[in-house]
Amino acid sequence: MAFEIVRQECMKNPEGRSRPCNPEEICEVLENNQGSDAIQGISLDLSQVGDLQLSADVFRKMPNLMFLKFYSVGVKRSCSVKLPSGLESFSNSLSHLKILWNGVKNFGNLREINLAESKQLTALPDFSAAQNLKHVDLCGNIKSLKSENQLKSLAKLIVVGCYGLKEFSFSSDKITYLDLRPTSVEILDFSTGCMEKLQYLVLNCSRLKYLPINDICCMRRLQSLVLYDIGGLIDKSKLHSLFDALLSLKVIHLDGAFKLTDLPNNTKHLSRLRCLCVSNCKSLQSLSELPPSIEKLGAYECSSLRTLQLTSHFEPSSLADKKLLGPTLCYSVSYLRNLQRLTLKGCEQLYELPEFMDSLSSLSSLDLSESNVESLPASIKHLSNLKQNFLAGLKKTSFSARIAAIPRNC
Repeated sequence: MAFEIVRQECMKNPEGRSRPCNPEEICEVLENNQGSDAIQGISLDLSQVGDLQLSADVFRKMPNLMFLKFYSVGVKRSCSVKLPSGLESFSNSLSHLKILWNGVKNFGNLREINLAESKQLTALPDFSAAQNLKHVDLCGNIKSLKSENQLKSLAKLIVVGCYGLKEFSFSSDKITYLDLRPTSVEILDFSTGCMEKLQYLVLNCSRLKYLPINDICCMRRLQSLVLYDIGGLIDKSKLHSLFDALLSLKVIHLDGAFKLTDLPNNTKHLSRLRCLCVSNCKSLQSLSELPPSIEKLGAYECSSLRTLQLTSHFEPSSLADKKLLGPTLCYSVSYLRNLQRLTLKGCEQLYELPEFMDSLSSLSSLDLSESNVESLPASIKHLSNLKQNFLAGLKKTSFSARIAAIPRNC
């Protein structure tokens, strides 16, 4: 009776039924890659059909699939599911999935698993036999993510919205991209193996008890370091250690570091740094000397920020630099000539900008909204690339000062 009700959902096309039941019809759907979003469950007794040969993307068209079972009932004939081209990926929307599989499965050709929408996922399977697995996206109610056996092939791991995740202990020889946000991880352990090829690290773990600085310092190829809601786990001395080791950094984002009062003096040695963003760092009082490579500089809601240093006090290291920058370099000069975007939104204690701004020749965007800047340096009118809309955020600057600050090209 139940089978007949399901069959009547779509009499002619089995792919239009929520739970196709007839073994021959199920084979037709799977072997011809005729899946649809109507299918919610598949249970197939292989003893009735023999070997089943499927394409690598057979499940991609079944985003609402909640139940999948292949089994056989006591027969000696060959009954197996064959994937000649491997299983490349599951659907992007396996939202009801709780468990992938039990035990070790030989998915030697599996390269990608996207479980970003599987919010009911409670446990991960054993991936130790998936030696070609390169990309994993996770979500769900996973409590622990440990890798006793290294996944040597994995290059990209994204763990998003796993609020039940308490412990993360993982490594991969080839991983270049690791994104944990937001999670409730309390224990973060990178010591299980070397991740020297990691280039992109994002951590948003508000309950983290300890930040493994020494392990992160070993990630010498790291180009992007993003630490959200980091709280009291980072301070000036720890940043100094990181910046001494991570000389390839191009992007730094620090959020919520309430112990940070200023940046370490070795920040200026990060010669490849392009983007520096500090947000909600309530104790940050100054942004000290930065590398000339900076293109984007942002301070958001840093309510104690009072000093912004756009000048440098150093001798040129080469004859070429001496000729380029002139004899005044050994004094105080504007040096952030690559800076394109400067954001100082919500910096309540910032009342003025540095005097020497005319050498910021690339500056095109300036955001002073929700700050208390009262006056503008005369040099700002020489910034020919600066867009006039920056004046809209100046609530405490007089009208005449605003007019005087309009760049000459406007």
